[in-house]
Amino acid sequence: MSSASFKESKSKIFLVIQFVCKHIFRNYKVYYLINVGSA
Repeated sequence: MSSASFKESKSKIFLVIQFVCKHIFRNYKVYYLINVGSA
């Protein structure tokens, strides 16, 4: 396994983690706004 492909896969994993974190944060924000707004 070359270091170039390893770096590439690492950046892909980082992008996926970043995407998931953004998605969770957005859902959490919407959930929070709905709960606070309905309270």
